[in-house]
Parts: sequence; C-alpha cells; structure tokens
Amino acid sequence: MSRRGSWFFLSQLKPGLYLLLAASVLLFAGAIIVDLNSDNFRTLNFMLLFEWLALYRDRPILYVWMFVLFAVLLTLAINTCLCTWTYIKNTKQSGITIKRAAIILFHLSFLLFLSAHLVYECTGSSETIILKKGAVSQMSGEQLSLEPVMLRRMQLDVAGKKIRMGTRASIIIKDFAGEIATIYPESMKPVFSMGYSFHVGMNEKGLSDEQIRVIIRRSPAIYIFIVGAAGIVLAFLLFMFSSRPFRIELSKKLS
Repeated sequence: MSRRGSWFFLSQLKPGLYLLLAASVLLFAGAIIVDLNSDNFRTLNFMLLFEWLALYRDRPILYVWMFVLFAVLLTLAINTCLCTWTYIKNTKQSGITIKRAAIILFHLSFLLFLSAHLVYECTGSSETIILKKGAVSQMSGEQLSLEPVMLRRMQLDVAGKKIRMGTRASIIIKDFAGEIATIYPESMKPVFSMGYSFHVGMNEKGLSDEQIRVIIRRSPAIYIFIVGAAGIVLAFLLFMFSSRPFRIELSKKLS
C-alpha cells in the first residue's frame, strides 16, 4: 500500500472502530495481567515512561501488551485527527450546523483525552494508599503526608438492608514546604489540591471501619482530562439541542 493509500485508509471511520475494539481488548487483557502480577506493576506507578523503558528489557514478555496498547492508541489518535480534518473540510464546503459542530467538538475532546494519556505516562505519578483515621501516612516518592480526621460510610437502605455506597472523608494534607490544607474527597468525587487529585476508592475489601483506600495522582494531564471531559459534555448537549424532537419538546416546556 502506497503512502497516500495508507493515509486514505487511516482517514476512514471503519479503521477507527477496529482500533477502539483492539484497545478495549488490550485494556481488558492488561487488567488481568496487572492483577496477576501486581508486585511487578506497582513499581511503575512511581516511574515515568522513559524510566520504565529500561525496566522493560528485563521482562519484555510481561510488558509487551503495553507497547502494543501504546501503538494502537497512537494509531487511533492519527485516525481521529485525519477523520476530524476530513469532516471539517467537508463541513466548510456544505456549511456549519449545530450538529456538525457538536461532532467536531466531540472528536477534538477525544483527541484531548488521548493527549492527556500520553502526557500522564511521560510526566505523571500515581499511588494507592490505605489510610487509617488519626494516623499520618506518607506518599512514596513524594514529600506529602496525609492524616484522615473523619470517615463517614455512606449507606443506602433498600428493603431494610443497608448497602454501602462509598465513603466520605476529611483529610489533612501537608507538603514539603509546610503548606497545610484540608480536603473532603469521597467515592466517585475526586478533589484537587496542591497539584494532586485525591479519590476515595470504592473497593473496601479488607479494610476496617477506621481505614480508607485513597488514590493519589499528580500530572499536568489531569487538567487536560478536565477540559476534554467538559468538551464531551458540551458536545453531547449541542448534539441533543440539534435534534428537532428535542427542540420541539423544549419549546413546549418553555412556552
């Protein structure tokens, strides 16, 4: 296949669907591999991509799926760029509409997500820490201490049976410069402070009532993720607004 033919092939929608399917399969397989070899992969949380490449040479078979995933995501990014550019050119010729603007915005937001993933792998750090109420814990590789002062288990009463719906916490954090802040993260609602994101994990297996599992991440990619998420929400709202039945129903409610 010629270079021109390759670019034309990558600018089609069908290859993008195949790439999304391949990425999903690789992520599912990777979740199983990581779970079976948790000790080997836990150290990667404190390493940047370029540092990890040196470690890869020791056990290439264990980590090869990650290389394949990077290649698939990179190809998917190229496919999305080409599809978006082709769609923009066609839109300029036929005229812009709210629906077309929503589709373009969705594509651009998806590219932001892929870019954020690359930035995170090159600059980010992540760690899962089990914290105990009243005890000070240190984040590995970072001069950051955490002390939970309040834990509240959220429960839902269904037919007389209490179902846990996560945990709300109050945590005092202190960085290397002595700056102190109090954050209030909870399950499914991350909190951002001092350049980190703090998220209370839903998995409470093996934890006592005085303990919580907190996921801490740090990377400029977090802000790119936020912009991408806002773009996708806006694209969805624009797409819904462009629907004629939706506009008719909305006008009825407003009238």
